[in-house]
Amino acid sequence: MITTTLAGCLEDDEPAPTIVGEWYAWSDDPTFIAPTLIFQSNGTVISQSAGEPASYSNWSTNGQELTIADGDDVYPKIHTFALYDNWLFIAISKGDACMVMSRLLLSQEDFISEAENLTLPTICHELNKYWNSPPPEIYQYSATDHNNNTGNGTADNLMVLEFVQAPGDLNWANIDIQITGADGVPHTCMVDGSTDCTITQYGISDINWEASEIIHLSENGADL
Repeated sequence: MITTTLAGCLEDDEPAPTIVGEWYAWSDDPTFIAPTLIFQSNGTVISQSAGEPASYSNWSTNGQELTIADGDDVYPKIHTFALYDNWLFIAISKGDACMVMSRLLLSQEDFISEAENLTLPTICHELNKYWNSPPPEIYQYSATDHNNNTGNGTADNLMVLEFVQAPGDLNWANIDIQITGADGVPHTCMVDGSTDCTITQYGISDINWEASEIIHLSENGADL
């Protein structure tokens, strides 16, 4: 089992805090009551969100550094985290706004109320209040060609997208990304791999396109 501790004194018989277990985030879908992240002691992390299939990745920690990577992930996601009582704080890097999750399954009202009154750890200067996500129209992003050469295959990396202006994370339910291939037909890109254009995320949350997150668009079984 991989564990991590915060600075401080622990009694000899008191177990060290661990990231292993189920963690719940606020959801705007009141019917979704499953944990958002499940860190298993075997090094597997399960990510779940309303209306989407669960995804499986590998995780490890080194001090306050949390690494999450898919089996073939060339660019593992390295974040900073802290544990406090029944709360998990995760930041893209130290000093960023923190995503917060609870070990306890709370109502939407109780989750927001408790989260907004938490004492923040030193790794983050503020809380990422993703439940107050602004409307999509105030977001701006840039799109550039991927630096890999494309060919006649069906798994080419196509484009790299990142926010130029983003006041907060944006829920994927509010996003529709399409690209037009050589055939002139628009192709919808999805994070769940269900279409012939797939979105690869490099952030923490599978629910949101995070403000500081770069995403890649790639072919998924079709030559676009």
